[in-house]
Parts: sequence; structure tokens; C-alpha cells
Amino acid sequence: MAGDDPDIPRLELESVIGFNGHVPRGLRVHPDRDHLIYPLGCTVILKSLTDGKQEFLHGHTNNVSCVAVSKTGCYVGSGQVTFMGFKADIIIWDFAKRAIYARLTLHSAKVEALSFSPNDMYLVSLGGQDDGSIAVWNIEKKLAICGNPASAHSAGQCLCLQYSNTDDNTFITAGNGTLRLWELDLPNRKVRPSECQTGKLKRIIKCIEIAEDDQYFFCGTTSGDILKMNMKTGLLNSCGPAKQKFSQGVNVLKILKSQEILVGSGDGCLTLCSGTTFKTLKLESFSTSVSFSLSLSLCLSLSLVSFSAHTHAHAHAHAHTHTHTNALHKQMLEPKNPDLKYIRIYLAIVYTPFLGPPGDNQSNPSLFAPCSSFAPTPTRGSRRVQLEGAVTSIAMRGEGQQLLVGTDVSQMYRFSYTHLEEPELISSSHSSAVTAVAIPYGSSELFATCSKEDIRVWHVDRSKERLRITVPNMTCNALDIMVDGRSIISAWNDGKIRVFAPESGRTLLVIDNAHSMGVTAIAGTRDCKKILSGGGEGQVRVWELQQGGCHRLLETMAEHKATVTDIQIKKNDKECVTASSDGACIIWDLVRYVRNQIVLANTRFRCVCYHPEEYQIITSGTDRKIGYWEVYDGAAIRELEGSQSGAINGMHVSQDGRYFITGGDDKLVKVWSYSEGEVTHVGAGHSGSITCVRLCGSSRTLVTTSSDGAILRWRFPHPLSSD
Repeated sequence: MAGDDPDIPRLELESVIGFNGHVPRGLRVHPDRDHLIYPLGCTVILKSLTDGKQEFLHGHTNNVSCVAVSKTGCYVGSGQVTFMGFKADIIIWDFAKRAIYARLTLHSAKVEALSFSPNDMYLVSLGGQDDGSIAVWNIEKKLAICGNPASAHSAGQCLCLQYSNTDDNTFITAGNGTLRLWELDLPNRKVRPSECQTGKLKRIIKCIEIAEDDQYFFCGTTSGDILKMNMKTGLLNSCGPAKQKFSQGVNVLKILKSQEILVGSGDGCLTLCSGTTFKTLKLESFSTSVSFSLSLSLCLSLSLVSFSAHTHAHAHAHAHTHTHTNALHKQMLEPKNPDLKYIRIYLAIVYTPFLGPPGDNQSNPSLFAPCSSFAPTPTRGSRRVQLEGAVTSIAMRGEGQQLLVGTDVSQMYRFSYTHLEEPELISSSHSSAVTAVAIPYGSSELFATCSKEDIRVWHVDRSKERLRITVPNMTCNALDIMVDGRSIISAWNDGKIRVFAPESGRTLLVIDNAHSMGVTAIAGTRDCKKILSGGGEGQVRVWELQQGGCHRLLETMAEHKATVTDIQIKKNDKECVTASSDGACIIWDLVRYVRNQIVLANTRFRCVCYHPEEYQIITSGTDRKIGYWEVYDGAAIRELEGSQSGAINGMHVSQDGRYFITGGDDKLVKVWSYSEGEVTHVGAGHSGSITCVRLCGSSRTLVTTSSDGAILRWRFPHPLSSD
């Protein structure tokens, strides 16, 4: 029973953490202003901005490479990549029904970009480098109208396209040395290109943004400048900025209602620039108190111009009471026009309380800068914000009051137009394969994951990141949380074992040269005094943790001939089992540091688990079989068909021993009855190969991870036994 029977109950998916930020313009806001649309692996996710509810559009057989939303919001389009020599599908989704409206197949290997016509009549698609063609589709008839090579033979690859905002027969394509305006000739079923003229400028264009009235369109380039082109003539209007280019190229552009342009660049900067010169706009920020005091002073100055001599004398008396007036105030009190002398004195007295106490000139120099008028000196700064990772998507919600930005490290940010310098991180996730999961002993509130360059700690219920530990340019292969909850132990590909504090992320211990070919597996003992590690060279090592952050190597056990993939320790800390790619699982005596038993199979073992009563182990690997084995003598008890396609990479047994969970290359999460060997529930939601599965101690939450960086949280269907 591999669990492929459609009658088997489905696992309830509670939440998904993940976003493929590498897809250009992959983050979209639906016209209903309530749904985010973005890709994750071979799935398109719809997420409500109101309550955070997620819905999933399944239908692609490989990673989604582009996403588009029609102007009315009726349709969502998505394209995918596939293997060389195969056709890549385009799927048009009916947004209201959350179902496939049409599946279109024409392009080879990859669909580079999609765009809907303004009246939802046509969809234009661009093939990848191995295809190089443009196709126009009739949405109502679900058929191709015509096609054409995307660029001239002398030009390079076409990278992006954009449909006109007002005309169903006009769209633009651009790329490496190519920039074309296309006209659809429907009666003759032709699409006719006209080359745009950029003069001596030779650019690689990565993105296109068309003005709302279709008068001009803007192109972002890899050289960091922006081209402004006339939509009617196809001629270059201007190019800029003249001096300070956008670092690492312009990835995405967005025209605002104010005709200013938001620029997302490869260095992670989101910049607001002028729509004419493309220079970065400056921000003028004023102190609230100063603005208020200036307004009050201006009102008083207007009302005091016609004051009588009595008022002058009153003001003069007040001026004498403020003997502590500083040099700045004296300068303000000595205008060139003597007729206004007393009025200026009175205004200075009113102005003083808002500036602060006397002698406090150095607290904010900008507030106390001397000037002959009451106009303040603004603090100037660029309307630019630095984000993590290259900006790949900018989406506007509504009329542009709220902006949503995606980066290539799978971060999502929310901005207000008026507070562009104050980004709010609304979602974060791993941007590469998640290699392992660890759940604290006796807790169901937190879990930790590891991936390339970092370890992250997540809150279960909110699916929010609470802590991130980063080690640049390294990959964490495995991790575990000590039973006392005071440390996270981790295995890294540079051959080091790193121990971190779970609350602050502070490094507690680093064991250098723990393994010569990288640390690939790790586990901590129940007494929290030892760490067991496995390496790429096949050795298993036992480390003793000592006072003062010191450590000592107790023993090296070298019987495996290939990478150690998993380590599990008995509850009494006197025995452990290790799985390896050499086709062996070895049960070790941790008192004498010798082998007790060995289990051999014609497979590369990926995972091993003890039954809670510890008289049996279960194993699995690349042969897709689940094996039951006796701990005492290593005898085989039972063998199950774990999957019909692909290796099993992760396995975990429930605390009561009644069920176990598996996941692997078939992208399915399966819950098995331990005694009967039958699948009780199946979970379909992953878009990549499942890398790890973990069940919390209360058997309430199941966490699974995959190679596309996704973390899925499921409701486990079997509560703990009361026996």
C-alpha cells in the first residue's frame, strides 16, 4: 500500500511557509485588493491579506516560472519549466472557481513570461531560451491564434513582455539587444513586429512598464539605467539617470499615480525616482514640534502687525523676564527693520518653549540653525530603502497607497507610499532547500529548520520567524535541539559543529574539523552532555561537552563506507543507530563504542527510527521500501512498499508508537499504521521533494519540509493514546 488510492483520507493542511522570489514579477496583488498571488515550486498560492487564509492551485508538473493576472481579475495565468525536449505547460486558472480554465501547450522547456490583454481577450506568452517564440492565445476559444520568433536572428534572448493598457492588439517584448512593438493582425492571423530605435545605446532589458495612457513605456536594464520610449513611434525619448546608476541592474519598475517611478534593483534597493530625469527623489522630514511652533509663530506675526504701543510694551516686559535667551534667539531678535523689533521679541518668546530648554542647542542642530526667517532647515535624505536580497517583484494594492515587494531570498515586504522608508516584513522563508527540522522536547509551540546559510526558529501557530542564525556561504545539513532546550546543535558542510543559544542565537561552541568531508548528521544525548555526529567520510564521532564551552572527542567509530545520513539515540543514552548511503544501518554500543548489530540492504539508507519501545527500528531509502528490523539480532521482520515513485527521505514515529510518517521524492506525506502497515492518511501539498518530517510530542502538529524551501504544517489526525 503506497497510499496512492484516492479513497484514502487527506491530511488537513494548516499553513504553508514559502515563496519563490526568483520568479520575475512573481508576487501579484489581485484586483479585488484582498489576495496575494505568488508561486512556490509547482504550486500557485492565493493568500488573503485580510485573514491570512491560503488556497492552492495545483496543476503544474514542475516549477512555476511566471505568473500573470488579468486586468479584471477573472483569470490567473502561470507558466512552468520542464526538461529539455519536452513541452512546458501554460495554465489559465478561473479565479472564482479556483480551477483550471485552460491548459495550453506549445513552448519548449520553459515559459519565460505571460501577459493578458486589457479586455481579457488574449494571452500572449514568451518561450524561454530554448524556444525563443511568441504566441498569442484566444482565451475564449482556448486556442493559439498565431506565433512568431520573439527576436531577430542577430539579437539575443527575449526576456520580458508587457501588454498595452488600452489596446488589445499591441504588446511589447524586450531582452538582450532586442526591443519590439508588436501589432496583432487578427483577420490574417499574424503578429507583426516593429523594431524600436535606441540609437547607439545597446542594452539588456530585464523589465518593461507601460504608462497608464500608453503614451510612453519604460525599460529597466542590467546596466542600471532606465530607457523612456515613445509608444507610438518606438523612438527613444530619454535615458537616465545620468550619473548614479542603479546598482546591479534594474529588475522591476512600477509607475505610480503621481507619475513617479519605483525602481527595484539587484542590490536590494527600492528607490523612488523622478519620472522624467530618473534621479532619486529626496525626502524632507520635519520635526512635528517645530512645524507646530512655526505655524503658531506665523499666525502671531500676522496678528501682531497692527498691535498698539501697549502690546509692544507688554512684549518688551516679557522679553526682560527671559534673561536666559541664548545667542540664537538674540540673532532672531535683532532684525534689520527696527519697526518689527518688538513683534520679533514676542514671537521669540512664544517660539522658545517649542525649541526646548535654554542651552540645549546641541541636542538637535537642525532645529537650532540660525536664520533670518522662520522657515526651518529640512533634513534631507534619499527616498530609498535597503531590503534583503535583490528586488524581483513590486505590486500595488489599490491606487498605490500600499506596496508589496518580493525579493529573491523569499522575503515579502509591505510599504505605505507615505512611509516608504519604513518597510514591514510580512513574510519570510528559506530561499533554498530545507534540509532538516527539529522540534523541542516536550513543546509544541516552536520548531527549528535549517538550510543554506541559516537556521531559523518558527512559531507554530503564527508561522512567523522568531530567530534567524546566519553563517554566510555555508550549508547546515542537520540540526537538533537538546532536551533541556538550552542549545541548538547543528552540522555544517565546512566540517564544523556549531552550538547556538535558542533565544538569542549567540554562538556557544564551535567544534572545528569535526569531520573531514562535512558534518552530515547530528544528535544530542538525553543527559545533554554528549553530541553524536556523522560525516561525509562515513565516521561516527562522540563528543563530550565540558564546562566553560570546551569539548573533548571521546571516540571515533569508523565502519560506514559512505555518508552517514541519520543518527538516532536510545532513551538511556547507551545505544544508537546510524544510517548510511553505503546500504548499512549500524546499531552501536555507546558504553564500549563498538558495533552491536548491522542491517544490510540493497539501498542507500536515508532515514532510520526507533520504535518508542526500542525493540525495533524502521528504515527507508532510495529503494522505496520501508523495513522493520529487530534491534536484538538485526533480523528482518517486514517490508512495505513505501512509494511507487522516488526515494523516501524522511520518517518519524509517533510518541505512542501506533503511527509513523514518511515523505520523499513523490512529494506526498503519508501517515501509516505501525502494526497494520497500512496508509491511514495522505497529504498532498508539496511542490518539491520532501526532505524531512517531524511530529511534535503531543501528536498535534506535523511539520514537513521540501527541496523548494517550503515548510508545511499539517494537523495530525491521530491523537495520543490514553493507554
